[in-house]
Amino acid sequence: MPVLTDAAGEQRWNAAALAERPVRAQARVWRWPQPAIVLGCGQRRLLPDVQQRLATLPGSPVEVLVREAGGGAVLVGPWLIGVSLLLPTVDPRAGRSPTDGYRWLALRLVEALRAAGCPARTLPPAVLAGHQDDASLSWACYGGLSAWEIVDEAGRKLVGLAQRRTRDAVLVVAGVLATPPDWPLLSAALGRPDDAARLAGNTSACLPAGADIGPLAEAIEAAVDPAQAELVAGPATGRADGAATLGA
Repeated sequence: MPVLTDAAGEQRWNAAALAERPVRAQARVWRWPQPAIVLGCGQRRLLPDVQQRLATLPGSPVEVLVREAGGGAVLVGPWLIGVSLLLPTVDPRAGRSPTDGYRWLALRLVEALRAAGCPARTLPPAVLAGHQDDASLSWACYGGLSAWEIVDEAGRKLVGLAQRRTRDAVLVVAGVLATPPDWPLLSAALGRPDDAARLAGNTSACLPAGADIGPLAEAIEAAVDPAQAELVAGPATGRADGAATLGA
């Protein structure tokens, strides 16, 4: 079953899984009952200001922490389904490079989303090469696109990916926008309130606001089970390399 957690609990599991020896293939699917902001490691200097701004906002306290991986700020909460996939570097699914390391998880996720009725497609590197992000939104994970991330038919981001690699292990994490997030909360906390509307316009969600995301989380958990020996091509991709997902 997907694990109910807080942001710190997910980060503790990720760190412990990376440190475990011998390395074994394993995965967790996460759900967050309460909102929290997870900053990229390069945003550590922003932590005091984010905490101060959040203290002035109405509502329950919002946890803020810094992860070991890079990238922009992520707003976890009831709208997000998270995945942590840990693989030995010798596992073919781990890829030979950071970019290739995203491929297996991305293709499994897009299969699960499309089976659930969510129009989703991957962005292989060849497709992403022609895309240019809005640099002013780079402070947010969902403000830009990277290779193998997942978008809807209009090219709006549905799934963000991040990765940590050591000599022995590869940890790939994903965040699936199951329902529309609270972009005004994230933007206000980062001191960028005017960016909320643009983040909403650049992203999408698999389900409408207020929908039960439990069944989708369970479908994702089944799809990313690392006990699967190999990638299985399906209607979402047509080919194991995702070629049929190209183009918008």
